[in-house]
Amino acid sequence: MAYWLLAGAKRCSRYLVVACFYSLFYFVAFVGCQVDPDDDSAGSDDDAEDDDAGDDDADVPRSVACGDYHTCALTSEGKIRCWGCEGPNEDPSVCSPPEGTYTAISSTYEITCALSIDGAVVCWGNDYFGLLDVPDDHLASISVGGRHACGISSSRFGTPVCWGCGNPTYAGACELPQGPYSEICAGSNHTCAIDDDSGQITCSGCEEDEVYGVCDAPVASFTTLAAGDAHTCAIISDHTVDCWGCEGIDEDFAAICDDPTGTFESLSAEGIHTCGVRTDGSLHCWGYPFGGDELDYPMGEFISVSAGVAHNCAMNNSGEIVCWGCGFEFDSGQCDVPEGQEWLSSLF
Repeated sequence: MAYWLLAGAKRCSRYLVVACFYSLFYFVAFVGCQVDPDDDSAGSDDDAEDDDAGDDDADVPRSVACGDYHTCALTSEGKIRCWGCEGPNEDPSVCSPPEGTYTAISSTYEITCALSIDGAVVCWGNDYFGLLDVPDDHLASISVGGRHACGISSSRFGTPVCWGCGNPTYAGACELPQGPYSEICAGSNHTCAIDDDSGQITCSGCEEDEVYGVCDAPVASFTTLAAGDAHTCAIISDHTVDCWGCEGIDEDFAAICDDPTGTFESLSAEGIHTCGVRTDGSLHCWGYPFGGDELDYPMGEFISVSAGVAHNCAMNNSGEIVCWGCGFEFDSGQCDVPEGQEWLSSLF
């Protein structure tokens, strides 16, 4: 399978949506944690000496996003910390996020994008297919795919905003109907979104050959979705998962579209595998282990998971991030999560 097939896919979550009624607070990030912007106790010298893992005032991770050879995390004070980029295969600029205060992040391949407090889009890394040429629109959510990125406009209710698609062959991924949508997800070469009224999924970008049926969403009411390369998965209103695509794919990769048993709260897909958080907080990953062990997920109770091409990261209620995978030739330090006060001393 060609490497481009694995390089870009996307995971999405409605937790990334910045709701207007939270505007009285500093920001909303992933689990809706509100932080007082005037509280200077987090990150002070005294706290650096006295904080422990259970201190609510510490600036700790609140969401995590996996790229190919890098990982980024958004903290409770809206700062971004990235790590990895230690090998020859990653653009080091993607591990140097710009200064600012952000509400959401999304990563893939060698690029990460984030939403600022007012919903403005900021992207950094390698400018594949014009992804660094961000739109002027202010967004309520963001999803970065392999060759394009999409979000939902915060000023035009439910309207999709996509950019990139610099390769004319895949331009259709940026041409989703107007909506309105409650959630949008950019895959490697396609985009899917959930209708705000019916919960039905609409997809675009499947005009060309070899699109594997990733746009052929079943009829159901969905709550959240995740778009990979040759597959798309989504959670139905009863919390079960339905995956589709994989048409004409080599049988070695057919497990990508196997529907997992049980009930789920969230999903994340990248390349040729998917991970999800079950309703009991446990993890489950399925698909094809491109890097060797990214399907060997840890035990425990988690609130989120993010899938990369050959590594994954998950976060628990305490803001602790656990990463696994990074096997084969894919270890560039993206699984080496900063520990303890390193969060406070090395945040950009």
